[in-house]
Amino acid sequence: MATLGMRASNQGDSSERPYAWRLGTHNLYKNAAPLLHVITRASKQKVSDAEFNHFEKTFPKQIVKINDGANIAAGITVFTVDSGDAYKVRKDYLLRNTRQFETVRVTADPVSATSITVARSVGTTAAAQVNDDDNFVVLGPAHSEGDPVPTAVWYDPSKISGACQIFRNSTDQTETARRTDMRTGPISKEARRETLLLHEIDKERAFMFSEYSVSASGNAVRRTTTSLLEKIASNINDFSGTVTRSTLNSALANVFEDGAQEKLFLGGKGTMLTLWNLIESMSWQVYDRTKASYGIKINEIVTPFGSLMVTHDKLLTKTTDFSDWAFVIDPEYLSYRFVKGRDTELLRNRQNPGDDRVIDEYLAEVGLEVSHESTHGVFKNMTAFAG
Repeated sequence: MATLGMRASNQGDSSERPYAWRLGTHNLYKNAAPLLHVITRASKQKVSDAEFNHFEKTFPKQIVKINDGANIAAGITVFTVDSGDAYKVRKDYLLRNTRQFETVRVTADPVSATSITVARSVGTTAAAQVNDDDNFVVLGPAHSEGDPVPTAVWYDPSKISGACQIFRNSTDQTETARRTDMRTGPISKEARRETLLLHEIDKERAFMFSEYSVSASGNAVRRTTTSLLEKIASNINDFSGTVTRSTLNSALANVFEDGAQEKLFLGGKGTMLTLWNLIESMSWQVYDRTKASYGIKINEIVTPFGSLMVTHDKLLTKTTDFSDWAFVIDPEYLSYRFVKGRDTELLRNRQNPGDDRVIDEYLAEVGLEVSHESTHGVFKNMTAFAG
């Protein structure tokens, strides 16, 4: 058909114009699972059973706490203590009150978990009233010459259980779709890339927020992994919106009390903003440790209690209600457990014979093992700071 005059690029049949397309896709997510990134490099261990256990012992806290609401007068020699504390000492052990500094000596092996008999005022400090909840630090034994061998003491370990959870993420395309040219690139390749990303995100979120369980229905057994949120109990710090120098220092002092003097801090966007504003006001030293650490962007913050290796966890940022949370972890006491031969693997051609389609899947049977929960911490609601 003839047309008079100048022709512009937007005239004519739209199908004549191919436009300019960049082939492939621009993908936003990188380092989407920093927790997995760290623990699979720090400790990755296979197990011979989907349900696994370990025993652990903590450092004995050699403190005896008084449990007597009526208080104890200076002449009384029988102390009621918190349950189990009596068995921390034996005959001839010395204890010193951390409030009024009187020293006492245990005169007989305890026969009850809540009672000890003592000699008062061993040393120069006079006997004085002992109050409810007073602490006595255990100083060790002071035996007389020629004494017989003392009674032994031993501590039971704690049993910790875990399970490997089955994670499955599949791709599914018809044979026609697989052979069709797409501007976004080969459809099967892109589907595998995206499905693997989602597979890793699923594991990461489970390791953060899941609950351990084992249930059976007939021959079908379903297991779920434990998580940081479930296991960490000692160091849960809720800042209730506002973080101050004092509250941050207190939380850090607690989380560094046990374990290594270097810990990983995984924080959402809100947490990172609050933390950085506080750091500027506290003049703490910050170093870029990206190359020396786990291959992800990490800044080392040197605090009076230990070093925080800080990284932005985008999954916390993208998970509703957790942008102002952080997990403080000691990688030495975390382990990625997988059933032998069942770590993440691409399994091809899972479709039924004769189907005009191709199904691939990523399958993993893995779980998180958390040891010595007191070496880790949870920081919640770090919304703003008060300088």
